[in-house]
Amino acid sequence: MVSPTRILVVDDDELIRISTRRALEAVGYEIVEAEDGEKALEMLRKYQPALTLLDVHMPKMDGYEVLRKAKSEPELARLYIIVISGSRVDTESQVQGLNTGADGYLTRPISNRELVARVQAMLRIREAEEALHKKERQLFELIESNVDGILVLDAEGQALFANPATCDLLNRQPETIVGQNIGLPLLTSDHTELDLVRPDGRRRVVEMRIRDFDWMGKTAWLAALRDITILRQSEEKIRELNAELEMRVEERTRELRNAQEKLVRQGKLAVIGQMAGSVGHELRNPLGVIHNAIYFLRMVQPDANVKVKEYLEIIDTETLTAEKIISDLLDFSRVISADPEPMSVPDLIRATLEKFVLPANVALKTNLPENLPAASADRRQMAQVIQNLLSNACQAMPAGGQLTISAVKRDQEAAIAIEDTGTGIQPENLPKLFEPLFTTKPRGIGLGLAVSKKLAEANGGRIEVHSQPGQGSTFTLYIPLKVSSDRPGSRS
Repeated sequence: MVSPTRILVVDDDELIRISTRRALEAVGYEIVEAEDGEKALEMLRKYQPALTLLDVHMPKMDGYEVLRKAKSEPELARLYIIVISGSRVDTESQVQGLNTGADGYLTRPISNRELVARVQAMLRIREAEEALHKKERQLFELIESNVDGILVLDAEGQALFANPATCDLLNRQPETIVGQNIGLPLLTSDHTELDLVRPDGRRRVVEMRIRDFDWMGKTAWLAALRDITILRQSEEKIRELNAELEMRVEERTRELRNAQEKLVRQGKLAVIGQMAGSVGHELRNPLGVIHNAIYFLRMVQPDANVKVKEYLEIIDTETLTAEKIISDLLDFSRVISADPEPMSVPDLIRATLEKFVLPANVALKTNLPENLPAASADRRQMAQVIQNLLSNACQAMPAGGQLTISAVKRDQEAAIAIEDTGTGIQPENLPKLFEPLFTTKPRGIGLGLAVSKKLAEANGGRIEVHSQPGQGSTFTLYIPLKVSSDRPGSRS
């Protein structure tokens, strides 16, 4: 059940109190009375009525004093108090009452009907004000507790209001924001992102939505600030992870493709290994016959015309090429065993060069120190490796160039470098150079470097390559040096 609205009637005239009480009770109000100022303060504290009708002229304590004391107490300050005076009260007295804190003013004489109507109207206004005040409190609490920053700026960018979230976001005290121009841009766009540096040095990415509105009769800007630093950091992390994932997928795809190619090559090598022994010997016999036939034709036809001699030379060259392929096949298919012996590196290189036919458009330069320590390796196998590397270098310079052969001591190894000024090797092909059956040449089956690597490793050595496309290549053969017999712990 809803309690009736309580009204306090304060007047030292008992007849007025009775008349007023009857008129208001008739329309459903609950009436409490006070005959003087002290009693009025007591009743105000006890009942806190919805409306107080306060007579101005009373003994001991007049209505103005009651009004001042009531408005000075926090619990009574918001009570709705209407001052009532006689009809002859002057305007100055009315102003005094309103300045003291009265919420309204009535003058006598006033009929009961008019009094009831005025009270009802005042209570409706009071209810509307209370509802508005309640909404204002709720709105203020909402703004104060909002996790997003709420900021009001005037037309010049000076802050008029800032909620706690704004202060926390900017890492500033309220007094350093309100009344100050804090440097936020007043943008024509209603949505933007700001990169802010707080006083503590931390950076924050802030999403700002801004619009103009009326602030106490003046045009102002309402800015909503949201900290999206973590969001942007998360997005950046996701982009990094996606890029890393794409890179891993590409790398894995490349590995799978290489593995597939390796399996294909291994399958080919298995077939080659099965066929090399028998087929190699079978092919060498007819090649030997062809080579002997060419030798015989040259002997019996020393005066053959130029065309015949040219074709005999072509047949002889192609026969040697075929024999080289068969030798590579046989070398790669069998287990290689080395027979190392002490040898002079410069002598090994010179002896290999004597048997190697250098193209006419290739200039040769050597740097072979005679004081180079002796190496320990299979002489025939190392000569084969050097010959293969020389052949590759010349083939890389189809238009001619400079071929440089040098030898130096590096730690306990002899390093034989064969450098050309040819076309160079593409970076993506470098890891595949020594794989069997890989070749970028229009002729050949891609076993020369694979065999060379196998021969080098069989002798405890290795081959390294450095190349730049268009700037040539350097293949370096490393072979172990001969162990000195006079070293501590060595055996003769």
